[in-house]
Amino acid sequence: MPFEKIISETTPEGVLILTMNDPDTLNALGEPLMPELESEVDRFAVTRDLRVLVITGAGRAFSSGANVRGFQRRINDADAAAEEAPEQRATSWQQLDPDYTSREALGAKTGPPIVPKLHNLHKPSFAAVNGHAYGLGCGIALSCDIRIAGESARFNEAFIRNGLVPADGSAWQLPKLVGMANALWMQYSGEPIDGNEAYRMGLANKVVSGRGADGDDDRDGDEVGPRAGVCHGDRQAVDPPGLPTGPCRAPSSGVPWAGPHSDDVRPQGGRGRVPGEAKA
Repeated sequence: MPFEKIISETTPEGVLILTMNDPDTLNALGEPLMPELESEVDRFAVTRDLRVLVITGAGRAFSSGANVRGFQRRINDADAAAEEAPEQRATSWQQLDPDYTSREALGAKTGPPIVPKLHNLHKPSFAAVNGHAYGLGCGIALSCDIRIAGESARFNEAFIRNGLVPADGSAWQLPKLVGMANALWMQYSGEPIDGNEAYRMGLANKVVSGRGADGDDDRDGDEVGPRAGVCHGDRQAVDPPGLPTGPCRAPSSGVPWAGPHSDDVRPQGGRGRVPGEAKA
């Protein structure tokens, strides 16, 4: 199937490599890139022969995040409509995300669909981060199980620069990876974190030299491929909705495995514990 803004490749080992391919916008997550990316993630989720997912970006960025120019256009359109009917004028939050502010049931799924799609996969996923991973671009990387960063990588919770609260799942995911203090610093300051600092903090699992993670991503995916899915069959969706926190279990043994998204996981260098060991 031809795509306009992504490149989809499959290795003989069953690794699906999705490259966001809109260098002119630094791979901004608008249309048609986002729908194409979501459709391939959906295909990966249900295709048995696809065992590992790798997401990366073409050019000098992983992704510059959501298309904020589109946000401003929507706000301008809403302001123009409000001049004709002032009593129906929407708030700033409603203008930015009508679905989020109009939800009627507790637990309704909100925010970008790509985040729960990635987070709830039952197969391993890698983010090969080259260059900027800003805003929602950073959120996509956080939603993957493993992050391989180039030295050129720049992780940035850029929402505050636009007066926004992170709505991409990172307010929940980031503290689990780097701790609350580091997460709040990234989200309050909006300062970028380079690849080496991301590794030190536990945000990146591995750092590769040069421009980015090119080449290393599919090799790591090929290594994981033959073992993929062994411990990814029993993720439980708990609070918040769609973002599981319980440890997954190996189907053959039922033994908890402290893998991605487990409450028992700590960043490398942190004080973790072996599954089954009593908590201090």
